Order: sequence, then C-alpha cells, then structure tokens
Amino acid sequence: MSTIVINGSPRGVKSNSFKLAAAFLDGAGITDYEVVESAKLDVKPCAGCFGCWKTTPGVCVLKDDMAGVLGKLKAADLVVWAFPLYYFSVPGGLKNLIDRQLPMNLPFMTGEEGGGHPARYDTSRRRNVVVSTCGFYTAEGNYTSVDAMFTKYYGDFEKIYCGQGELFSVPQLSSRTDEYLSHVKRAGAEYLRGGITPETRRGLNELLYPKDAFEKMADASWGVQKAEDGVVVKADESLTFVRQMAALYNKANYDKDRVIEMNFTDIGKRYQITLTAEDAKVAEDNLTAADTVITTPFAVWKAISKGELQGSEALMQGKYSVKGDFSAMLKWDEFFGAGKTPKPQETSGFSKRASLLNGANIAGAAAGAAFLVSGANDWFLFGLELFFAAFWGSSVFKKVPITCYFSAGKYGGEKMLQNPIFTRTNRILTACWAVEYLLMASVFAVLEFSNAPSWLGSLTYLPAPILGVFTAWFAKWYPARMARGRA
Repeated sequence: MSTIVINGSPRGVKSNSFKLAAAFLDGAGITDYEVVESAKLDVKPCAGCFGCWKTTPGVCVLKDDMAGVLGKLKAADLVVWAFPLYYFSVPGGLKNLIDRQLPMNLPFMTGEEGGGHPARYDTSRRRNVVVSTCGFYTAEGNYTSVDAMFTKYYGDFEKIYCGQGELFSVPQLSSRTDEYLSHVKRAGAEYLRGGITPETRRGLNELLYPKDAFEKMADASWGVQKAEDGVVVKADESLTFVRQMAALYNKANYDKDRVIEMNFTDIGKRYQITLTAEDAKVAEDNLTAADTVITTPFAVWKAISKGELQGSEALMQGKYSVKGDFSAMLKWDEFFGAGKTPKPQETSGFSKRASLLNGANIAGAAAGAAFLVSGANDWFLFGLELFFAAFWGSSVFKKVPITCYFSAGKYGGEKMLQNPIFTRTNRILTACWAVEYLLMASVFAVLEFSNAPSWLGSLTYLPAPILGVFTAWFAKWYPARMARGRA
C-alpha cells in the first residue's frame, strides 16, 4: 500500500499532530511511508491564473516543489493529513499545498449541489485520514471549517481530532498521553480491518484532562502573569511549574485540607499549595505553617516529574527530604497524577497471589488455633509454626517480601512493588513476623520437653495482636523517618 503523510505542522516530525499520525500508522502495521513536510517545501500560493486548466492542462505554471507532491498524491493509496488547528483551519503552508491541487481537477462543472469540478485522474482507490490536534480543551465544535473543506475535496474521509494537543509534548503527563496514543494505535488497526469501533471512538473522544484542569495548566504554561498594575510580566519558571502541578489537582480524591510546601533549595524559592475540597491554590507570599514540607533542589523535582528520576529512589538517596505528614506523598499520584479519579484496577496475577497468600495465612492461623484447642501434639504445632517461620523468613530475601502483598492494595496496588521505600519497610516487617513464628515454634518445642500444661501454649498467640499494632504503626513511622533522612 503506497502511503504518504502530508505533515502540515511547522514543527515537522517533532509535532504533536505527527505523533498521533505515527501512532495511527503503527497500529495499522504500516512502516513504509513517506512524510511530506509542507513547511519545508517551496510551494507558492496559487496564482489563480487557471493555466493548469487552459494553457497547460494538468500542469501548474508555477515551477516549485508542488509538481512532486502532485505525483505522490496521484500514486498514493492512503494519505494521512496531519496538522495542528490554526485559527479553526489548517496552517498556511498546508493551505497553499491544498489549493495547488487544482491541476488534479477538470474545469467542467459536475452539476452537484453547491457546485464542483470532476477529478482529472482516477483516485477512487485512495483513502484519506485526517489527524489533528488543537489547543482547546475539546475538539468538539472547533473543526467545522476543516470538516467542510475535506468533505468538499474528498467526500468520505476518516478523522481523529484531539483537543489538548500541547500536552503530548509534556513528559510529566506521558502516562495519560500514552494512554490516548494507545487508542490511536487501535484505531489504525481497526481502520484497515473495516472501521474504527464505537468503543475505540469513545476512547478517542475522551478528554485527556477535565476542562478546568486543562485550562489552568494551559494558562500557567505561558509563563506570564499579571502584575498588580495589570501589566503582563514573565513568571518565574518554578512558579509556573508549581501552578501547572496544582492545576492537575483532582478534588475527587480530597481527604482533608492540606498545605504542601515546596522548598526549592537550589534557587531559593518557596511555594505552598493548599488543597481543599473545592480547589488547589498556590501561594508564593504570606506562607503559613505547612502540613508537609518537601525540601528539594528544583532540578531534582523537575527530573522526577519528567520521569527521569524515580521519586522514591531519589528520596532514599537523600536527593530530597520530606517533613511533616508523609501521607501526602503516599497519595501524590491520586492528588496530582492524572487529574481524574483513577479507574479500578483489573484483577491481575499480583492481586490473585495476594488473595491466595492472605487466605493461606488465615487458614494456617485458624488451623494452629484449632489444633491447640484440641490438645494436639506439641511437635505438630512446633512443625506448623516452624513452617511459617521458614516461609516468611525466606521471603525476607526475595525481591518482593510477603507483607507487600498484604499492604500494597492500600497504596495503589502492584505499582508499589517498584517503590524501594515500600519494599524496605515491608522487608523489615516480614522479618519481624518470621521471628514471631520462630518464637512460637520454640515455645512448643520447650513445652514438649517440660511438664507444663499444654494450654500454656495459647500464650504464644498473645504477641500476634501486639505485632499487628506494631505493624500498623511502623508502616507509617518508618517511611516518614526515611523521608526525613534519618534512616
């Protein structure tokens, strides 16, 4: 299949609209295609002389790069038109290219409604796909002129219009934009199989971020602000950064009023973000007592936000520190990660294993208690507790300690297994529980060699609830201690 991409963006292949076009072709399995960069071509505006109709039929009198483009258009089986929306239409360079297709038509009238000119060449086999991004929060209502133009030129065509297009160039938002690109890839695959499905279409039409969040981010991204006298002045880069972060606040995940302070040590700037049930507000003056204080070089926090540094690893390495309420860090992605309520996680191998381990642990404890009440041989109970001690103890040396499976669900699920603070905390707790099982096994062994009544073995279960309380406390205290740089 002969395929060309008419890229109308002045940014070329680095443009956001081209990212969508490339994803579409990738999904379609088309790797052999040519990109025509309209911004780099010498394509003059149409002179309106109609020489291509009268004097030199099918040949433009202007001698520039358009002759080569016409040859590619005539030979193409699939044309992908990629461009950003400029003043509710196509960029000027692309409009020149579109206008200069006049030689591909005959001068005669077709008699169709509204008027038209017949094609000079048979291009009935050719399919057209229009891929475009715009800077508004939604594409809806902003492509009226584009739809009218391409419908007039090509009749039926496929289209993917995406609002919030500038977000595709922001590394900090890649998790959301990559999700959208996956819908575009699926659309490419389905297009060649007969058409984009309604389910995929819903994914393509879904807003990247809610209207309020996007518009706040967009306003902050310009890096300017109004001074007291109303004059627009350039805003500090760090302030722009914090404002964009606050714009992502998802109030649906509000739990309590919080004041989070960002202390950027390398540039001497401090800002506070106040999270309430209604909004997130940024303050650079008149700062109050903060619930959570993050002390970090601005360069480090930018690298974390771009995904160049893993936040928890950077914290363990002492590249930044956290004082105060550490729960804000555990819920960071919920507050600022996606700008919308996270979707429920699907059942995975991780969650199934967690359920299995939890069930096995409860069953084992219940079996031990039942055997104890029934007066079972202490050697049997010794063996049972020794098994649990070995099972938990060996887990201490594995990549994922067993207690991770019991607690990860509270903090975002399987992704927490990549958090070294989380795994270190659970490694210590797993070791504590292994020791507790070992002590229980030792007590049963002693009872077997003594004349003490067997019911005294029930005392071995008293440390378990105490250790449970310790576990709940330690799971909060130790990460906060590490965040303060004391571990």
